[in-house]
Order: sequence, then C-alpha cells, then structure tokens
Amino acid sequence: MDVRSAIRSREQAIRFVVAYAQGNGSGHVQSLILGAVLFNAGVVLAALGVIGDLLSAQRTMIQRTHERVRRIELQLGIPPSHYEAVPAEASLAPATPADPPAAPEPARSPNGQQDGVAAGEEAGQ
Repeated sequence: MDVRSAIRSREQAIRFVVAYAQGNGSGHVQSLILGAVLFNAGVVLAALGVIGDLLSAQRTMIQRTHERVRRIELQLGIPPSHYEAVPAEASLAPATPADPPAAPEPARSPNGQQDGVAAGEEAGQ
C-alpha cells in the first residue's frame, strides 16, 4: 500500500474517531469518507505494485528462456525460427504499391433489386 495514502487515511479516520468521541462527530463525516477513499486508493496502488512486480519477473523469465533456446539452436545448427525466408528476388525488388481496390458492387435487397431503386425503375423501365 502506498505509505503516504495509508498515513493520510489513518489521520482522517483518527480525526473522525476523536471528534465522534467528543460528541460532535456528525460534522466530521467528511473525514471518515476521505479516510476510506484514501485507504481504498492505497490498497489499489499496492495491488498494482504487486502486479507490476509479477509482470517484470515474468518478462525476465521469458527473456532468459528465449536466450537459452536460442543458444541451444545455435549449438545444434538450427536456423532462427522467427525469421521468414525471403527469396533473393523479392528482397532486391523495389516496393510497389498494391493495385487500388475495385469499386464495390451496389448493394442489393433480398429480392434482388438495388437498394434505393424502386421496382420498375431499374434499367429504365
């Protein structure tokens, strides 16, 4: 839990408890609410910190495993598996833009007529 948030939430809760014990706690409900909000924020930040540490550890383990597998592949003479084989002609050819897409056909309704065209108007009827 974030230390500052925990300290602030306890301060606000203590303030409410003291005011309540003195008999005028009804005016300090805001302190109780603020303390609860800060406590919840601290718990969420602590959870995010734990998740971040777990992700970091997982990333490190994956990287070490990948490096170990790669060393074993190199010792066995296996080419890298994550590269795609590119023919020599394709690597030397200049990149050309793809043909523009063809114009889409007009949409047709379930009865076979074009949308937006009334019956009898198609083909000049």
